[in-house]
Amino acid sequence: MTDATLCPITFVGFVANNNLNNNDYPPADYTRTVFSTGVTMVTSKNYDALPVTSFAFESQPCMLNSVSVSGAHYMLDRNQYTACPREPITGVFYDPRYY
Repeated sequence: MTDATLCPITFVGFVANNNLNNNDYPPADYTRTVFSTGVTMVTSKNYDALPVTSFAFESQPCMLNSVSVSGAHYMLDRNQYTACPREPITGVFYDPRYY
């Protein structure tokens, strides 16, 4: 029998605290991490899927979704890829729908 603590995480989800219930995310199968913003991160090692190898989340998305640190080869590139580019028409860096 395999030790469940050695299994990889196969599910990551973000749920608003008022939508979180034990029927959809039973505590026996899902680990919960509560944030002060009213959102809970739910992870599982029992979900039937391939392991999650990486994911990213940020507090406010860029207006242009072209930021890719993996495309950087030099330190200067890496620094430039971690900032949001300016959207040429509006001149906005961050998506105003998420202010």
